[in-house]
Amino acid sequence: MPRNWQACNFCRQKDDRLHRNEWLGWQGANTTITNMYFLGGAGLGLDYARPEISQFACLRQARSELIQGRNLSDYDADNKNAHTHAWIQVIKFL
Repeated sequence: MPRNWQACNFCRQKDDRLHRNEWLGWQGANTTITNMYFLGGAGLGLDYARPEISQFACLRQARSELIQGRNLSDYDADNKNAHTHAWIQVIKFL
């Protein structure tokens, strides 16, 4: 691989709270969900870096656990049924 390119793999995990304060009926139709749940996944990435100027990365992650904060049709809060996520990260060094 050329000097400025780097392949990577990663693992992310965290505990998350769906709502700061619960209210009557906050679960909607999916009364089986809890307010706290674990998020986790693993992924691959490709970075291009010019150490003195910037870094650019393309990353993709697949979730490793069932996310409980979904409705009965398995859609998340963004109304998406995706089980993988992809993003681009750009860092500019000053």
